[in-house]
Amino acid sequence: MTWGSIWRVLLVLAAALASRRPLLRFWRQAEHPVNLAMARILVAGTASLLALQLWPVNLRMATLPQRLQLPMQQPSLPAALLNPHPELVACLSPLFFLFSVLGCLGFRTRFSLGAAALLGCYLLALPGLFSKIVHYHHVIWFLVLLACSPCHHALSLDCWLLARKGKRFPNTRQPGYAPALKLIQLHIALIYFFPGLWKLTLHGIPQWCWSDNLRNIFFWHWRYEVHMNTGWLPLWRIDHQPWLLHWGALSAILFELAMPFLVLRRSGRGPAVGLAILFHLFNYCLLKLGFWHVLVCDFCLIDWRRLQLRAGGGRERVQAPAPTAGRTVLIVGFTMLVINGYCGMRNVLDSWPFSCYPTLSELRPANSQELEVQVQRSDGSWHQVPLHPMEPFFQWARFHRTETQLLRDPSRLPAFWTLLRRTMPERARAVRFYANVVSTIPEEGANPPLEQRLLLESRDL
Repeated sequence: MTWGSIWRVLLVLAAALASRRPLLRFWRQAEHPVNLAMARILVAGTASLLALQLWPVNLRMATLPQRLQLPMQQPSLPAALLNPHPELVACLSPLFFLFSVLGCLGFRTRFSLGAAALLGCYLLALPGLFSKIVHYHHVIWFLVLLACSPCHHALSLDCWLLARKGKRFPNTRQPGYAPALKLIQLHIALIYFFPGLWKLTLHGIPQWCWSDNLRNIFFWHWRYEVHMNTGWLPLWRIDHQPWLLHWGALSAILFELAMPFLVLRRSGRGPAVGLAILFHLFNYCLLKLGFWHVLVCDFCLIDWRRLQLRAGGGRERVQAPAPTAGRTVLIVGFTMLVINGYCGMRNVLDSWPFSCYPTLSELRPANSQELEVQVQRSDGSWHQVPLHPMEPFFQWARFHRTETQLLRDPSRLPAFWTLLRRTMPERARAVRFYANVVSTIPEEGANPPLEQRLLLESRDL
């Protein structure tokens, strides 16, 4: 065990001791069915949007060579269960969207949410088999928790249909509505906490905040977009104000570490959502990182019942039997908390369906490796092949993990070439693959590579 690991364990234990009493008060708080129903609408609505977004992506991913599949960290589902089959993907994608919408509307709620979670566990994993894993794991966790809860007792078609038959549900805060919502809120806290913990303990504040590291991380992301797209840079270059960059880095760490303490206090959840909005807004404007699916689910922290009362609605009291907290949601929820806590402590990023969320804790130099492909035409001349035509097969925001694996394991290059040559207007006589070390400083983007290494040359691909 390294000193960094010991430091992380001690910090987690200290945080647990400091939050012991707030955690007990948090867990004992009753919840209103409207708050649980709004969590259902937010999570299932997010799942339906992801289903639409990934529908065409998954259909393309299902046609990629199996040799291009990337390894996942443990704990992950076996790769054999996630192998994409075009016919299966085409059949399940509309069903995932349908059940997500039905769960959002609250029709056959528990079955719809459970079916959406099961289908999503397969379909949302497919892009990560061939490219960067996008961390929308929480959508699956929350769908499972909601499927085990009475989230249909308000704002649902099921509630309306049962009311027509004379069955009513209480519209007051009850302990039975709390477990699923509390477990969702605890998972939201962990999503932010572990990235902050890794930034603090892996290299420390002096190296991560006060050095050029964050500037280099920005350069890397900007180069990433330049290399994959057409030359993206933020409208405001924060690297021109180093002091603001350093204090912004420290603020990000403090926000991530403070998230559990804000979530545990009813008065802190509103500010937590406000800070999360600013956090994601800056990430998108400065890094083009759009974790919209996390931000939408952050609104599960809001006390929607209180807003409803302030708006003058829902004041009628309904006398009905109070729901009981089922064992299923507690067993499932705490099991997921333990597994995700393990992933967070071990910095397990590339796994499915449990994972630590991106930490950005690594120290980056002002350069990176890129793949260059050159082909020999019929006249004997060599020309560089642009990688932009590969966009139908990979979303550019996710291609870098694939590129990294190709650079590490050149034996995958022939499978990649089978895709790339489909985009070429004429047949190549030979092909060369190079690993280029390039500067990530935007002003040096047009410079030749700092280093170039031949990975593979072939006339028989």
